Amino acid sequence: MNPHKEDKTCPPAGQAEKFTQIDKEARANLIAAIFITVYFWLTIYLFKDSSATLLSLPMWFMLSCIGGYLLSIGVVWFLVRKVMRNFRLDD
Repeated sequence: MNPHKEDKTCPPAGQAEKFTQIDKEARANLIAAIFITVYFWLTIYLFKDSSATLLSLPMWFMLSCIGGYLLSIGVVWFLVRKVMRNFRLDD
C-alpha cells in the first residue's frame, strides 16, 4: 500500500479540465478568506463591550484572534481534503 494515497478521483485529463479545477480552488480560497475575515470582524463587533475575560484577555480577543486562528486551520484542512486536487500542470 502506498502511504501517500492519492485522491480517489481521477486527476484532470485535459488542459481545460485543469483550468476548471484551478478556478474551483481559487473560488473556494476566496470564499474561505471572506468567511474568516467576516468571522474575525463580527466577533470583535459582537464582543467589544463584553467585560468577560479568558486567561486575563478580553473575550473579543480570544474569540477573534485565537478562535479565528483555529477556524483558519479547520478551513484549510477542509479545503485541502475536499476541494483541492493534486495534479501536474505541465503535462
